[in-house]
Amino acid sequence: MLSSRVFIRQQFTRLTPDKVLEAIPLFHPPWADADPEDITFADSHAAHGNFRA
Repeated sequence: MLSSRVFIRQQFTRLTPDKVLEAIPLFHPPWADADPEDITFADSHAAHGNFRA
């Protein structure tokens, strides 16, 4: 069912640590003022470069 609804297959890769620090503050207002160390900690302990995690 999914393949009939997806026009183009997309390949996603994990974000690099630099891209995480760039993207997350723009993603949601509470992260805009977060300490970069807190963002790095959350990424390394939960998300591992996966934006949706």
